[in-house]
Amino acid sequence: MNIKNIKPVTLKELLIRDFPKKEYFLKPLLFRGSLMMIYASPGIGKTFTALGMGLAAASQGNFLKWKSEVPARTLYVDGEMGDELTQSRLSKLVVSVDYAYKGENFKIICPDDFNNGEIPQISNPAHHGFYLEQARDKDLIIFDNYGCLTTKNGTESDEHVWDRCWGLIKQLKAMKKAIIIVHHAGKGGLQLGTSKKEQPLNWMIELRRPAIYEATEGARFELRFTKIRGVHGEDVESLLVNIKESAHGLAWEWGGLDDELEERIAQMKEVGMSDTQIALEVGKPLFFIKSTLKKSKNEFSCRGDNYDNDDTKDEQELF
Repeated sequence: MNIKNIKPVTLKELLIRDFPKKEYFLKPLLFRGSLMMIYASPGIGKTFTALGMGLAAASQGNFLKWKSEVPARTLYVDGEMGDELTQSRLSKLVVSVDYAYKGENFKIICPDDFNNGEIPQISNPAHHGFYLEQARDKDLIIFDNYGCLTTKNGTESDEHVWDRCWGLIKQLKAMKKAIIIVHHAGKGGLQLGTSKKEQPLNWMIELRRPAIYEATEGARFELRFTKIRGVHGEDVESLLVNIKESAHGLAWEWGGLDDELEERIAQMKEVGMSDTQIALEVGKPLFFIKSTLKKSKNEFSCRGDNYDNDDTKDEQELF
C-alpha cells in the first residue's frame, strides 16, 4: 500500500461522482462487491441454499423470491462434500428448478481434485494467489464452508484465522467479486467464532429449524436475515422454506413466516411452549403473542385454559 497516494475527497466530489449501475446477480442480495454469510447448524440446508443461489445467479434464473438480472460466472469452492455428493445434489437441483441452465457459467473446486483430498485453505496466505487467479474471470465466489477451508495454527483464536482469511476476501471485494461464505452456527444459534467476521458483511442469513419439526419432514427450515444493509421491506422478510424430493428432482416451496403466524403460535402453545418462549421464537412482543392466543382460543378450544396460565414473570423476562 502506497499511503502517499491516499487523499480525501470533498463532499461535492463525492456527491457528483458517477458510480456504475449495480448489476444484480440475485436482486437485491448479490451484486459486485457484495459479501454474504449463510450459517446454520449441521444438516439444515445451507449447502442446498448456497448451491441454489449459485445456480440461479449463473443461469440468470430465480431462487425462492429473488431473481437474477444478469448472469454471474460462478466459482463454487467445496471444502467438504467431494465430487460424488456434489454431483448428486446438483443433478437434483438442475432438473427441478426454473433455470436457463448455462453449465459453463458454473465451475466447482472440490477436495477430490487435490492430493489426498487436501484443498487449498483460504486462511493460508500462501494459497491466496491460487484463489485470486481462479476468481479472475468470475463474478460470484462461494466458499462452502468456512470451517473446512480454514485451519488454526496451534492455540490461535478464530479472530486470528479470520484476519488471514480477510486478506483474501478484501482482495476479492476490491476485484468487485460477489462473495458468499457458508458457515456453521454455534450452540447458541449465532455464527460460530468471532463476531469480527460480521462487520464487513452486507447480509447475514440464518437457517434454522422451526420450533415444531419432525425429522421425517426432511429439509424444512426458516430463513432469517440477521444482518441487513441498505434494503428493507419484502425483499428481506423471513421465509419458511421446504425442499421436497421427487423422481423429478427437488422442488422448493416457500412463503413468508407471517403468512401462517397465528397457526404457528397456536401449535407452539399446544406443544407446551410458554408465551415468552413463543415470543422469542417468532420475534414478536409478548403482548402480541398473548393477543393472538386470546384471538385463537375459540378456534382451538381443545387446548383449554393453557392460553392464560403464564404468569407475569413472562413479561418481566422479555422486557
